[in-house]
Amino acid sequence: MKNWMKSILMAFLLVATISVTALAAGSGSGRLTAKENDVAVSLNIPEGKTMTSLRVKLKVTPERGSMKEPVFQFENAIKSAIKDAAVSREANGGYLVDLILSGKKDQVIVDSKGNVNLGTLSVYPDSEEYQIKVDFAGIKAEGEQPDVSYVEGDGTSEISVLLSGAESVVLKKINTEPPTEEPTEKPTETPTETPDPNPPEQTPAAPRTPELKAEMKTGSKVVVFTWNKIDEADGYELYEYNSSTKAFALIQDLTSPAITAYSKSFAYATAHRFKMCAYKMTQNGTKIYSTESAEVKITVSPAKVKSVTAKFKNSSKVTITWKKVSKAKGYQIYRSKKKNGKYKLVKTIKKGATKKYNVSHKEGKTYYYKVRAFVTNANGKRVYGTFSTAKSPKKKK
Repeated sequence: MKNWMKSILMAFLLVATISVTALAAGSGSGRLTAKENDVAVSLNIPEGKTMTSLRVKLKVTPERGSMKEPVFQFENAIKSAIKDAAVSREANGGYLVDLILSGKKDQVIVDSKGNVNLGTLSVYPDSEEYQIKVDFAGIKAEGEQPDVSYVEGDGTSEISVLLSGAESVVLKKINTEPPTEEPTEKPTETPTETPDPNPPEQTPAAPRTPELKAEMKTGSKVVVFTWNKIDEADGYELYEYNSSTKAFALIQDLTSPAITAYSKSFAYATAHRFKMCAYKMTQNGTKIYSTESAEVKITVSPAKVKSVTAKFKNSSKVTITWKKVSKAKGYQIYRSKKKNGKYKLVKTIKKGATKKYNVSHKEGKTYYYKVRAFVTNANGKRVYGTFSTAKSPKKKK
């Protein structure tokens, strides 16, 4: 299991006094609403309790034709520290989409009525004709019964409930028109004017240029791309600059004109350049492209600092050590009187190879220390990684 996935699942596994209840049958409902190749996903869990973490799975199965990897976009209105959609390939050519929401400590992400519009799943068919089925999948339920897991607002238990009435939806495009038949008798009258059997194709005008944006949360390596919808477009192509070939290369063909967001994971502490074009399809299957969007640059955060220790060097000095972060340009050390209190900057270290530093520590005082790495972007500004866990030096006996 990937490291980022492990950290998200801790919202369900690290509740100090957690007790898993029995699976409650029929106490929740899920709804899938299809529009073209997009599926809106919503839940209703009438338990009368608030929730701090929630997990549900979707199964996407191509029953006819083939498809590319689907993309899930969460609703912006959801207040959650973590919103993540893990997409994995199934043996049948389909995909399993694992949706996880998790708030900070005591942060409620779903109201007491249990109503939540999770977001939209976008499906990308890869064949002329297709039939793709989308339905809820099981997490802890036996067999094929769909269910949802969540942690109660008081943080004391994890609940898993079946989703009753969670009907699947089918997205399809199948040619059902019968072949045309030739007339048995030719007309006796010849028209005065014979139409051209191969009239010249009317080339559509190029679509407008999209305005591309790219954002990333502090400490994350997932870049979220957004752009304005081009009504006359049939799709969009996203390009990334390749330093080896010194040219932009296609990284994603977004074949649904309704999609205006896409996310992709990159390596920590790496710099990237992107452009986008909208396109219109002609009758013969060729693409008419817009002009390229303005270039967007983004630098991915460095990885989280690990293996932090804090030890007294003497009565007034503490040595902070940590494991070097790959490609880091430097580090920052923060300090607080309380483990979960407000931290203040103690020292900025401008060497990425540094792995320890001595800081002044008032004798008899208790302090907690955190460390984070940083890199610099194309504009010379710092991009910070996630803080390490807090460490406090133990007093010598």
